[in-house]
Amino acid sequence: MHRRMVVLTDVPIHKDPRIDWVCQLAVAQGLNVHVIGIGTEQPNLDQEIPYTAETLPQLPWKNFQYRPSFLRSSWRIAKHTRISLLMEIMPVAIFVLIRNSSHRLIKKLDKLIFRGIRKIFFKKMRNASANDPFAYYKNFDFFASYLFHIYPEIAFTHWEALHQLPGVPDILYCADLTTLFTGVAFKLKHPNLKLIYDAHEFWSHAFPETPRGFVKCFEWLEKALIRHTDFAMTVSPPLAETMQAILSFKPIACIPNCTPYEPQSGPIIETEMTRLAAGRVKFLFQGGLHPLRGLEELLTAWQWIPKERAALFIRCPESPMKNELIELSKHLGLFNESVYFPEPVTEAELVSSAREADIGVITYLPDILNHLYACPNKLSQYMQAGLMLLTTRLVYIDEVLKQYNCGITYDGHQLESLTQAILYILDHPEAVQTCKENAAYYSKHEFNWEIQSLPLAKLFREYSAASISENVYQREALKS
Repeated sequence: MHRRMVVLTDVPIHKDPRIDWVCQLAVAQGLNVHVIGIGTEQPNLDQEIPYTAETLPQLPWKNFQYRPSFLRSSWRIAKHTRISLLMEIMPVAIFVLIRNSSHRLIKKLDKLIFRGIRKIFFKKMRNASANDPFAYYKNFDFFASYLFHIYPEIAFTHWEALHQLPGVPDILYCADLTTLFTGVAFKLKHPNLKLIYDAHEFWSHAFPETPRGFVKCFEWLEKALIRHTDFAMTVSPPLAETMQAILSFKPIACIPNCTPYEPQSGPIIETEMTRLAAGRVKFLFQGGLHPLRGLEELLTAWQWIPKERAALFIRCPESPMKNELIELSKHLGLFNESVYFPEPVTEAELVSSAREADIGVITYLPDILNHLYACPNKLSQYMQAGLMLLTTRLVYIDEVLKQYNCGITYDGHQLESLTQAILYILDHPEAVQTCKENAAYYSKHEFNWEIQSLPLAKLFREYSAASISENVYQREALKS
């Protein structure tokens, strides 16, 4: 009998390739895997998968029927930190009983409670102007929506889904902090279950310029929850070290975001990119657009790059930010002259379509901790495509570039530094070729999922080989 692992994620599975890599790895080590995602989109996978997956709509917490076991587990968690109690008691006691009430006195109580929360957590919060791009993250409503709406709804949805399963899994894998509360509550109910926590980022530091109260609140929560896990990991060594220090929990393993290696055989297929470049050096950025990704700075610096020497291609999904970048490039006189916006491609095509370029660009600004210690998917994708890398000075990425001699960095806040880096690349074709060869070589032999995930594969093998007799009694369907 194969041991079973259930994966909890707060997004549809096709939105996060790391989830797929982990599931494929677990299946290869002899585990049966089922994924429970949350979202409005059903999985649109490029190929058949050796595990089962479902994407559920997010359940409204106010309609959730609490199970006694969930309440008992929540109270046990609450012993470790007040914020855990806040997460469970306040959404029910306040929002259900107070915010849905029309009684005038209760409405006043509602205002007093939220005024108190604002005063406690947002004493020094700056008033964000309408033109502030980070105004949303400084707003109390952003904090409240996560604490009292989004987080509990995700927890409740997963809790209900776990009770729809035919039995208790042997392993519960929680992707990011938004799923960990349910994971810990479920483990407290079923102590023999193994709980794995994969922090794709340090969640409390995920948003730019958030108030200190927001950061401290979710640091406390994560600190209380992580101590119940059997194995915790994140995406880079410096991020693991930082989390260990702040959360007072050791060890936190490092499993970098590395694309599984796929041999890129045959000649590079030339497409519209090659025609538009017309012999110029091809710089490529591909990926999603979010605040502090540094694309505005890249376009601003690009106006000082000779148009006849370099072409920049920004391949990203449709979004309001993409439209803003297009307008900026038009304003700078770069659109369709030295800056182009090719159509996005599927996740499976990211590496093969990037082979046509010369330079892979990562522009994250080091203004938040998650960027500073980032290991984005595009790092290994560019390397596997055989591109030289041009990146901002981010701690872990800088270590990788130096270790493998496959790229150069620049100061993300200095346009002159960026311009000089681009001109250096244009003036040193031999260095570019060396970096491209190194990137391709080390992506094949070291910096890929098969190599970097070996510690996790070993853990899965141990769990798979372990005796399952301790969980046999749990195989019966759960009772309400």
